[in-house]
Amino acid sequence: VEIKGTNIAVGASGAPAQFLDIKAGSATNASAAGIQSGDAILNSSGPLNVYLSGALKLTGGSATVTSAAGNKAQASAIASLAGGSTSLNVAGDVILKGGTSLAQGGLAASSTDVGADASAYINSPTAPGSLNASIGGKLTATGGMATAGPNQGHAVASATTSGSTVTMQVGDALTLQGGQANADAGTITGSCTGSGGDCTAAAFALISSGIATTIKNSSGGIMIKGGDATANGSGTKATALAGLVDNAASQLTTVMNVTGAGIQLVGGTRTSTAGGAASSDVTIKSGGGIELSGKVTLTGGSTGLLQSIGGTIFRLTGTTPPIQTHGGESENKVADTGFALIVSGSPPSNLDPLLAGLLSSLDSIKQGAAKVLDADKGLLSNKPTNKNYCK
Repeated sequence: VEIKGTNIAVGASGAPAQFLDIKAGSATNASAAGIQSGDAILNSSGPLNVYLSGALKLTGGSATVTSAAGNKAQASAIASLAGGSTSLNVAGDVILKGGTSLAQGGLAASSTDVGADASAYINSPTAPGSLNASIGGKLTATGGMATAGPNQGHAVASATTSGSTVTMQVGDALTLQGGQANADAGTITGSCTGSGGDCTAAAFALISSGIATTIKNSSGGIMIKGGDATANGSGTKATALAGLVDNAASQLTTVMNVTGAGIQLVGGTRTSTAGGAASSDVTIKSGGGIELSGKVTLTGGSTGLLQSIGGTIFRLTGTTPPIQTHGGESENKVADTGFALIVSGSPPSNLDPLLAGLLSSLDSIKQGAAKVLDADKGLLSNKPTNKNYCK
């Protein structure tokens, strides 16, 4: 089901609706081509305004592709709110939950292809689209369960909010939790590297912006926690990451501002065997400066505040730009868990402005910051307008 319009309102200021609950259905595709859909989508090409006295919930469904590897079959069961610009005024909680996706074949020729998608989205991805949210209760985004293999296939079950710019005021706890991602080449061939692509499972939770992000949390704190990722066999990738990410160009300006009653990043569990690649990292990452107000705690297999310049990584203290932590910062190393990193791609602040601009351009081309965390760049992009992608 998809409801489209050019200017959509749910409730009104002074007369809010009681709640909005969007649940995707199920879709199974065993054919050689085409898309089977169980989507539930509210899509405005212009403004999308939501006023609720209660909760907003989006829940991905169940998407399964079992057709032969290398063909164009897709199954989609996504729950989505999308607008040219999106404004949320929600007195209660906002909850996004990825569903269950299984890809044993289907579209998988490149890293941007998805065979099975059971994600939950709130989006204003196209510039100058903005996402503005005032949430009285909690904001919780949790990745679902994504499984790929033993044939080549790409499965996604994410929970994502995105906008060209993102501004959020959250009254209670803000939680981003990666889901369960399992990519398994199986015991027969032991490989997912055939001509049809590879086995990729992604169950992540992200708040993503194109230009700038401002988040204020009044109470309850901010928790960003990786999920559970398992990859077995050559050509398998499993991603259960969580984070706050912007795609801003490298610059001196602070473009990521986060205020919380405590900010915690905790790497998830990961298991890689027989050549597989599993990631359950957590991150706050920006092309510009980052300001964090509230005690910051990083827990993971590798932790730190990092600056990426031209592909070279520098460790920072958090006391001066480009990463400032107002409230202190502590780190806890836990072996065999996902990384917990805060990364800025801002150039050095003591450079001549013209030289800084040149270095920013070079760094953008080299995508140095992306190399730190993005095992598969396609998995961290904003929600595109079609289903031929791996988000």
